[in-house]
Amino acid sequence: MRGKVESFVLNYAKESKGAVESAVAKPGLINAPGKLGTVMNILSRFGRTAIGFPIVDVSEVAATLIHQSLNGFEKDTLLNEDLNRIGQKALEEQQTIL
Repeated sequence: MRGKVESFVLNYAKESKGAVESAVAKPGLINAPGKLGTVMNILSRFGRTAIGFPIVDVSEVAATLIHQSLNGFEKDTLLNEDLNRIGQKALEEQQTIL
């Protein structure tokens, strides 16, 4: 179902002839400090270390989505590594402004 939704969103933007822009974010595990219970925290740590699940911080996801919405989308599908890279850069730029 997720693949169908992704295709629908991207095709809708293409068919709009520039009236609508879209992108899809595909994060790995989202780290939201203080939001996970003890058991889920242990399971997510296991998933990251033993299985190699990608992780991204919730602040990086938010910073990426805001940055891309304001400045244009880098590409149609933003993967976990894109969310990390763009989000970290956007947060660093924000710190220099403040």
